[in-house]
Amino acid sequence: MDKIRRSELAWAFLNIIFPENTYAKLEENELNNILKVFQGFKKQLNKGQPLKFSPKMSNETKKYIKRYSKSVALELMDLRKKIQENEILPAETEIEKLDFDMYALRAEEFVNYFEYAEDEQTKSFIKLVKDTRQMIFGDRI
Repeated sequence: MDKIRRSELAWAFLNIIFPENTYAKLEENELNNILKVFQGFKKQLNKGQPLKFSPKMSNETKKYIKRYSKSVALELMDLRKKIQENEILPAETEIEKLDFDMYALRAEEFVNYFEYAEDEQTKSFIKLVKDTRQMIFGDRI
């Protein structure tokens, strides 16, 4: 049985769920959506209308699901197998602990991108991500 640091698993997890430059793309798209929502609120307030908000997944998030969900799911299954077969060591140094906390926040952010998913395939994909995240981060989330 090999020993693996929890922070190494967290780093591997983030590299799986954010292939290539998807983190930057999702982050930029999320910020643009927030700006659009607040611009819509401003227009509604200026017209004296009640505020309305209909949350939905962004276009970039939908592209992610279409392009990466199958390969990410397969890689997550491999990571889960690795977690189950090896002994997990906690982070020891302060830097490792800080990195681990940062990884936990990014993992939570990833799940939030898909919180408005409507189709069952996306919901099951995010359930797999959440379950794997729970295996790695445990009580940090």
